[in-house]
Amino acid sequence: MRYERLKWTEPDLIVEVYAMAVVKIIEVIGSSPISWEAAAANAIKTAAETVRNIKGVHVKRCTAKVEKDKIVEYRAVVKIAFIVERNQELTQ
Repeated sequence: MRYERLKWTEPDLIVEVYAMAVVKIIEVIGSSPISWEAAAANAIKTAAETVRNIKGVHVKRCTAKVEKDKIVEYRAVVKIAFIVERNQELTQ
């Protein structure tokens, strides 16, 4: 079977996939006391514990929790794209 390489985009999320692939996108929120970058990285790290084949991420929104006029927690809402694994019997 011949696969054609494609680039798939969702606003600012570019994922290279093969024509016969199925890509799923999930939305998660990561947090960190350090930075929004660390919050996004934590979201990906945690998602990767149960999701395989992560191919791209889009930071949708950044927010923060404030206490006594100081940021105490950074939060990043991210969309994570991954390729859905298929049963080989079904694809032949």
